[in-house]
Amino acid sequence: MAQRIEVGDVVVLLPGILGSVLKSIREDEDAARSLGKNVLAFKMQSLVLGGVIGSIGGLMLSAQTQSAQPGQYATTLTFFAFTIIVLGGIGRVKGPIVGTLIFFFVIQLVDNLLDQSVRNDKLPDWLVDSTNFSVVKLIVVGLALAGLVVFRPQGIFGDRREQVFDVR
Repeated sequence: MAQRIEVGDVVVLLPGILGSVLKSIREDEDAARSLGKNVLAFKMQSLVLGGVIGSIGGLMLSAQTQSAQPGQYATTLTFFAFTIIVLGGIGRVKGPIVGTLIFFFVIQLVDNLLDQSVRNDKLPDWLVDSTNFSVVKLIVVGLALAGLVVFRPQGIFGDRREQVFDVR
């Protein structure tokens, strides 16, 4: 329920005035300032809005597990979230949703392939065995992320024109 509310909030806010101003600030901060927009105020609004959405997500996660301990939020969770966002496309509403579907499909596929390969002795023991599945899964995901960044840096739904790097 809360996910629908948050996605709905983002879908409503992005096409409106706030989304237009944030896009103009992202493209050219000086031009937005010259048009009379308070760049600092809009940046702070987006920072607060992102913090609120993130805190609601953390609240839902801790309510689901019925505990909140620092060890739960390891670097693996951050790595997965970053991979999902890059996979779907940065700056798109539907990008993280589709990125999540693709990401977890690939994770399960790799897990099942490794499991079947080890059971049928298709892979050597020095490469993978039943004790190091998670490490090999992370290696495969890392290689896939590196390939995605090299061959399609804008993600699945990203726009190549928006991915221009400013190297002054």
